[in-house]
Formats: sequence, C-alpha cells, structure tokens
Amino acid sequence: MDIINVILGSLAAIFQFVAAYFGYRIYKFNRLNKWWLALVLAFIVQGIRRIFTVFEDVGSPLIASSAIFDRTLMFIISLLIVVGLWAMMKNFENFEVITGKISEKVKRFKK
Repeated sequence: MDIINVILGSLAAIFQFVAAYFGYRIYKFNRLNKWWLALVLAFIVQGIRRIFTVFEDVGSPLIASSAIFDRTLMFIISLLIVVGLWAMMKNFENFEVITGKISEKVKRFKK
C-alpha cells in the first residue's frame, strides 16, 4: 500500500463529490435544463469509481473490481457527460436564436 496513492485517491474522490454538489447547486439555481443532472450524476459515478480505486490501493478484500467493471463505469461516466453537454448545447443554440430574434425586434421597435 502506497500512502501517497491512498491520500491522492481519497482527495480525488472527495473533490468529485464536491463537484457533484456544486453542479447540483448550479442546477437548482438556474433549472434551465434537467440534463445538467446528467453531469452531476457523472461526477457521482466518478467519485464512486475513485472510492473503488482507493479500496484496491488499500488491498481491501471487500471490493474486488474487475477491469470490465471499471470500463463499464468509465463508459457510463463518458455517456452521461456527452448526453448532458449535448442537451445543454442545444439550449445554448436556442438562446442564440432567441437573442438574435430579440435583437431584430428591438431594432425594428427603435425605428
């Protein structure tokens, strides 16, 4: 057991859960897109994955993760990130269209 790996892995897991908390707070603040929660869930799954890694570093017999389990978690994390960002990108594209339409109406109104 390398204590540096355990400390860094533990801190990484903690930061993942803090990121999930901040992501959820952002969602509660703006509630523009429920797909933001996909990113929050990705942070949570990543935190869980990091906890498994710390248990492996410690040599815990309670958790024996396999390579396929790890790859499945990585796939889920990547999928959640892509889906969440893609859905939010669509909203930003809509905002751009709306902003353009509003700008045109303001220009017509000023004339």
